[in-house]
Amino acid sequence: MKRRCYKCGEKATKLCDFRNYKKDTIIDQYGKEIPIEIAALKRCDKPMCEKCSNSYESDTDYCDAHNNELSFYKTEQAERVNSKRLKIIVKIMGVHE
Repeated sequence: MKRRCYKCGEKATKLCDFRNYKKDTIIDQYGKEIPIEIAALKRCDKPMCEKCSNSYESDTDYCDAHNNELSFYKTEQAERVNSKRLKIIVKIMGVHE
């Protein structure tokens, strides 16, 4: 089955790159609040055609719902957090780049 644009029904060639991010706090066993960053692993991935996508940079596209400064910021921060997460996993597993 071919994916269709959520907006116009044409053949989809792009997916929304929005990835959610937020800051939160957890409480450790001593009652101390520890700030944490939470980044979604999955993207929005809403299918879009070339005409209906909101394209930024060379390979970054957003659906209408995520075409705003807050979503851009959240996606940028989520990418940063996930990049750090991946580096830690690679280090733990002993995989060489």
